[in-house]
Amino acid sequence: MSKKTKEPIKTVIGDSEFESRLLCESRDLPFLLEKAERCGRFGFDTESSGPLLRTSTPKRRKSRKYKKFVNMELSTTSGYSVAFPDGTSYYVPLRHRKQNCPHRPAVNTLRRLLTETGAEAVAHNWQHELKALADLKIDGFFPTARDSMVELWLAGAGLRAGLAWVFGLKELSKKWLGYEQLKFEEVVGDSSFDQLDPQARQTIQYACDDAITALLLHDKFAPTIKDWGLWDWYRDVEMPFVWICREMQDTGIVPDVEGLQKLHDRVSPQIARMAIEFEQTTGGISVASSSQLQGLFGQYWPTEINGRPVSKTKAGGFATTKEALEKIYPHCGKIGQQLIDLRLEFNKYDKIRSTYSQGLIEIASQFPDGKLHPSYKQVGTVTGRISSADPCSQNIPSRTDIGKEVLECFRTEEGRVLGSADYSQIDLRVLSHFENDVLAEAYRAGVDVHQRTADLVGCSRNQGKTVNFARIYGAHYNKMAYQLKSTREEAKQFMEGYEAAYPKVGRLVKTVIKHTYRRGYVRTLSGRRRLFPELLKYDPDITARGFKAVKDGDLTEAQLFRLWGKEREAFNCVCQGGASDIVKKAMVDIWKSRPTSGFRFVTQIHDDIRWDTPDVPSEREVSAIAVQRAMEKSWESLRVPLVAEPVSGYTWKDLK
Repeated sequence: MSKKTKEPIKTVIGDSEFESRLLCESRDLPFLLEKAERCGRFGFDTESSGPLLRTSTPKRRKSRKYKKFVNMELSTTSGYSVAFPDGTSYYVPLRHRKQNCPHRPAVNTLRRLLTETGAEAVAHNWQHELKALADLKIDGFFPTARDSMVELWLAGAGLRAGLAWVFGLKELSKKWLGYEQLKFEEVVGDSSFDQLDPQARQTIQYACDDAITALLLHDKFAPTIKDWGLWDWYRDVEMPFVWICREMQDTGIVPDVEGLQKLHDRVSPQIARMAIEFEQTTGGISVASSSQLQGLFGQYWPTEINGRPVSKTKAGGFATTKEALEKIYPHCGKIGQQLIDLRLEFNKYDKIRSTYSQGLIEIASQFPDGKLHPSYKQVGTVTGRISSADPCSQNIPSRTDIGKEVLECFRTEEGRVLGSADYSQIDLRVLSHFENDVLAEAYRAGVDVHQRTADLVGCSRNQGKTVNFARIYGAHYNKMAYQLKSTREEAKQFMEGYEAAYPKVGRLVKTVIKHTYRRGYVRTLSGRRRLFPELLKYDPDITARGFKAVKDGDLTEAQLFRLWGKEREAFNCVCQGGASDIVKKAMVDIWKSRPTSGFRFVTQIHDDIRWDTPDVPSEREVSAIAVQRAMEKSWESLRVPLVAEPVSGYTWKDLK
């Protein structure tokens, strides 16, 4: 190493000790290649500088402080760091004000590290790193790339934050390594990373810490993935899927800004009308105020059902969420039900105004191409479905008339055409795979399963569809009654009819739940696990006793409801998680074969894969056929056939 290299910065993390140095002379770069080949793996991270992206939603509903992230579409890569298992790490500055390593040899060394050494390149959130590498003109798929964030997700080692799971490197470093990293704000302040002195102790430590902790987390959790038999799935499906998420984000979504503005102007008077109607009916209560809505309980809305209190918030007030209102709906009078309908309709329109018109216009204005570039979260859900933010394309309304107007405001680029292929009833097909009885026979025979359920249960096809999915999602009679617009007793009769028509489904549910209590996890088709460690301390039959278990003092009522919720989540994960495995595998198969040279993934919405191609008949038709074939053959060991239905168009509304 050069004599000009400063004294190393020592970092102790558990039993590991690292020495971090600045590397800014080209003659020292070959040393990194030699180390990578000798060690067989290295931690890797980049630092970026650029304007901040203002997101569409504030951190807290009552706050106007918005989340802040670097706008990667406008950022530049300031430098990169590597850490080796021998306890050494290095920061290579590229675009600081001074003391940079010569650019071309430094970038070429990084390219060779990723493509020639054969060493595992461990980063935390490779999707981000791919964008930073693209800025350096480094692209392609790196077979030895490893992502500690995906590994921790597969190992069920995320951090719970309310209803969400957090996989931020700094939070995970603190939890699993006992090491608290420097915060970005502490190091950068109101400046940007490229303005920092690369020779400063904090600059080197901050840059190297991410590479070090990514490597240590990989070393800690990779053995778990191997022990669970998930390594092949991780390497062959999850890692290539990182590149797919990056491709979707880069491709982006084209918004019709003028159409969104017109939509905003049109729904605003309707929102005002609903607010006035609600206030007039209730004597001045605001439809938008959860605190004021408390006054409706005991008058129009019940405070208890069958002798038990209705859902409450942690603060002790009555819950007014969509789910809570749907539960009490069957127990309300005519005016109470009208008020619930009005509240839910108001929320729907208000979200369209704030999130899907104003919000999207604001986000799109921050990108030079005027597109939306959602951030896709491969580890965003416990079932395996991907999620996205800014915007959340999975939650864009589609079934209502106003939702269809929103869809019409998403279009394709000039000269290109959109394609979409949607799996038919994939969650139910996964359920039938495990049931392998009456339901599976119906799918193998090509029968309309919703109509068959309707015939067996004695209801309409639409009601039969609701009952079919209620079994997967564990919807109880109150929610079913709301969805069916029926009484609780009718919903109960429909579900009892379903259990009689498909007896093995009920037995399957009981078996899955019993095994979850005994093992503490469920598995999806790929072998992925969702952990339920809290169930291990309970007897598998305790919830079957229902409120008798509460009366006997074995459970509190809150514990009983929580256990019932966990049981629903466990069975749902088997079906929905298996479906997400199939979709993900299909997308990787498509990505590897690349139907045409102009094919690009645009987004994925649950079981719906979307892409675009040049608007040429040959490209459009070849892509549709290739995607359909890959989707239908994605999981050949499934006991029932998979069916995908491709369509094309120029707006998202055309794809429905």
